[in-house]
Amino acid sequence: MSHSFPLRGGRQNPFARRSFSAAWSSIESASNRLSFAFSLSSARRRRASDTSSPPMIWSSENLVLFISSVNLHGIRTLDGKAIALVGCGTLGSHLAKFLMQGGAGASAPLTLIDGQVLSAGNIGRHYLGHSRIGETKASALAEELKSFHPQCDIRATVGDALAQKTVLADANLLVDATGDWNTQYALNELFYEDGISADAILHCWISGNGAAVQAFLNVRGDECCFRCLRPSMDAGPRFPALKPGVEANMAPATCGDGNYIPYSVAAPATAAGLACDMAIGWANDKPGARLRTIVLDHERGIERKPTSPSAHKTCPSCLSRDRS
Repeated sequence: MSHSFPLRGGRQNPFARRSFSAAWSSIESASNRLSFAFSLSSARRRRASDTSSPPMIWSSENLVLFISSVNLHGIRTLDGKAIALVGCGTLGSHLAKFLMQGGAGASAPLTLIDGQVLSAGNIGRHYLGHSRIGETKASALAEELKSFHPQCDIRATVGDALAQKTVLADANLLVDATGDWNTQYALNELFYEDGISADAILHCWISGNGAAVQAFLNVRGDECCFRCLRPSMDAGPRFPALKPGVEANMAPATCGDGNYIPYSVAAPATAAGLACDMAIGWANDKPGARLRTIVLDHERGIERKPTSPSAHKTCPSCLSRDRS
């Protein structure tokens, strides 16, 4: 189809003719694409309603790996790595989903360990929502992730992680998302115990009221352990994420829960992303800098370059292992 518009004196305008023709071609092209999309959609609906054609069956080895490999094109995924995630709270819940989307649970189990129950006060930042209130976090999170990817091998262990040595024994990677110094120290000690064959342990936590997040990867054979980052509880950490004088502010109890540290959901999501990225680096034999920091509030947080700390000479964990 071609159209032209007359100029004064009855002459035709060639520029208008070409412009209109180009515009009309674009409209026809868009119409053709829309028609094709509609036909494809109709075909899919017909196929879905056709019970004589069996649906495509995806196994755990192809669907999950397909999704994770698309996300990590050209990069090794977490497939084949048995991962034990300790702590299914706000940070751990987001991290579990990220790890699964990175390939965890495809052909080796992703085990979630937590002994607490989800309460109403948790759901403002937790990955789980209102329908899961009253359920144990580990079990509810495992079910939620299975509904997301039914083929994944997601397992739940309800209870104290420190009493689950048999569950942790076969993991290739231990992930600590508890954010509790005492538990972090205890998991650091457990990592070196006989019977634990994990190649690495990854700790991640939130500092202050979400001002910054940090993650530390300890690959077996490294000199620096988690306790080296803060050898004494009487002194501050060697690599603080908060500026001097900045402390976490507690908020009063709500929804029947105890006092808590308020921060936005951006903090646990950022910490989960950082930890997942470090886990994937480890899986690709490129662990990189062991301690990494991301600052969200630059007025309160300290910018730190990624670093691999040296062992601390007064670290009680290292000294104990040296004596044994």
